[in-house]
Amino acid sequence: MALLKLEHVGLSLGGAALLEDVSFSVGKGARAGLIGRTGAGKSLLVSAILGLLPARARLAGAINFADAPLPRDPRGLAQLRERRIGAVLARAEASLHPLFTVGQQLAAALARSGTPGDVDTTLRDAALDPAL
Repeated sequence: MALLKLEHVGLSLGGAALLEDVSFSVGKGARAGLIGRTGAGKSLLVSAILGLLPARARLAGAINFADAPLPRDPRGLAQLRERRIGAVLARAEASLHPLFTVGQQLAAALARSGTPGDVDTTLRDAALDPAL
């Protein structure tokens, strides 16, 4: 069973096609990330999944969550976002580098800021594995 399933999703704004024929699924317990160039439509796609598109946007295709279509009404979408679904959007200049561990990047940030701190303890306090 796919927890999140998109089928032939398209998005247009002001008559301009911004996304075309996007299809994928994410299984229960799985993690997924969207990567792509600036302006590729990653944030728009996530906004569509979360039901946060501008009123003038036109969405085509199907987005299902837990084998049911996403609610169309604002209250149903808000309840889904509060309890079951969310996203972390990152600015490229503020994101983590994929070739270094979180610990390495945290240590570098602490060193740059002159802030004393034990990286392993900080990661454990945040419920993160220091090996990652």
